[in-house]
Amino acid sequence: MKSKNKAGFTLIELLVVVLIIGILASVAIPQYFRVVERSRISGPNSVFGGVASAEESYQVRMGGYTADFSKLDQTYTGTSGVCSGATCTMGDFLYTLALDGDTGYTITATRTAKEGGTLPKRYGAYSLVYTVPGNRVTVTGGSNTSELMD
Repeated sequence: MKSKNKAGFTLIELLVVVLIIGILASVAIPQYFRVVERSRISGPNSVFGGVASAEESYQVRMGGYTADFSKLDQTYTGTSGVCSGATCTMGDFLYTLALDGDTGYTITATRTAKEGGTLPKRYGAYSLVYTVPGNRVTVTGGSNTSELMD
């Protein structure tokens, strides 16, 4: 006599497993992209700290702040060499120094696309703005960017 024991999964069981994997992926993938983008903004935060200390050193020596990367104590190297002037592209961000009268300055880090790349669709183009006095970092532009600063 032949045995009718068949090994394997039924179509319904396989569909349930695929459905569960799909639900888990729909929750996990957006969180993954959020974590990746939050790790990208740690770069500008460290640059803000370095530029802020260099600006304070410059202010003590010269009596005011500067909007020129090359005049700072630290050397900043961007994608096109040593930074000079008020702007410099480093990594995924374009940094801009701007004076705010005699009492302060701002450093703006604008999210840029790598050569041939695109901006992240979830967040788009946004900027992180470090303001002195006050030492505040704010996010402007883009969409869903408030979740990056939580």
